[in-house]
Amino acid sequence: MRYLVDIAEEYGLSRIVSRAMERQDVQGVLVDIDPLWLASWRAMTLGQLDSRTLDEWFYFYRRFVESLPSDGPFGGWSGREGLSTATRVDLSWRPPDWDSWSQARGLPDQSPPLIVKVILSPNASPVTEGFGEERLRVVFETRPLARLSYGPKSFTRPLLGGISVGTIKGVAGTLGGVVRDAGGRRLGLTCSHVLPLSSLAVQPASTDSPRAKRIGHVTLASSLTPSPPGCKCSPYDPNCKFNEIDVSAVDLDEDIPSLEEVFSIGRITGATPASAMAPTLAVEVAGRTSGYRALQVGCAVAAFKFSDNLGTVYCFKNLFEVRWPSFSRLLLGRPISAGDSGAWVCTQGKTGTEWCGMVLGDDRVQGYACLSSSVEDWLRSNGFQTEWA
Repeated sequence: MRYLVDIAEEYGLSRIVSRAMERQDVQGVLVDIDPLWLASWRAMTLGQLDSRTLDEWFYFYRRFVESLPSDGPFGGWSGREGLSTATRVDLSWRPPDWDSWSQARGLPDQSPPLIVKVILSPNASPVTEGFGEERLRVVFETRPLARLSYGPKSFTRPLLGGISVGTIKGVAGTLGGVVRDAGGRRLGLTCSHVLPLSSLAVQPASTDSPRAKRIGHVTLASSLTPSPPGCKCSPYDPNCKFNEIDVSAVDLDEDIPSLEEVFSIGRITGATPASAMAPTLAVEVAGRTSGYRALQVGCAVAAFKFSDNLGTVYCFKNLFEVRWPSFSRLLLGRPISAGDSGAWVCTQGKTGTEWCGMVLGDDRVQGYACLSSSVEDWLRSNGFQTEWA
């Protein structure tokens, strides 16, 4: 996912982010792949269309998408339905007629097929002008305020990912999964805003069941740094402090059995490298509130603001969206709910079912997750080397 941001930075992303985050009503800036380009890429890689019919299909597709009313039943359709880019796409490739498509949007011929989404807060003032940047397509989207996912299910042994976990005081989240090292040490992973450093972990959360029992205590937790006064959450502002992970590691008690599995998903055989992450990658999530969900990766997050229950703002970067496939969004509501924080995002990789991310929050429209590779790097820096069977 990071490569989307890297490419966009070559075309002026830093200027867009810096100017956007100066506005108090901007929550964040996302980088996505143009859905029309992505559909064209998918058709080409599947070998379903030759150059002549691709040109004709491209013309029809463009006219069809442009004719959809934004407030109609298919207003949220992006052309992604049924698409999956499990491997990194070649953004230097151009489909037929792409130059005229770009020119119609005032973009130069050599602009990449990326969309920069500026996410506005509810009741944001109307945007009357852009950011003086013509090398990337910029769109504005209003979403509910993004918050770190908190929330108030059964006593489960052995432990596995996707189940309720919390503190004695009642904070509830999801035990994402259990990792171990070569020496047999086991750590249960969730978010640090669910289980702070040195806290006692119980399963299930005490708000979910009177059978809540101790499973261990938190010996490692990433620091969650709040936004300092005056910070606009721009990663290009040296005064801003950014978070990339939100993780707590519970040292499990020796008498607590565990499995390296996630509820309804199965055994986890490895972690997905960051280079294999891309928009529309099919993923699975099991959270204590939402249960099992078949979702997909969305945009790469260049910068985003989250707030906790007390209104404290935290700046994050290098995250990714987790969302429903397009048509499912019309029927199924929120993909991630309160209490899903800590849930592992899983996908099919080279080794089998792999862990690719960890849910940390949502904005009632999309979920947001940090990369599993970032979490593993953090564990490694703290002397824990994950071993996969």
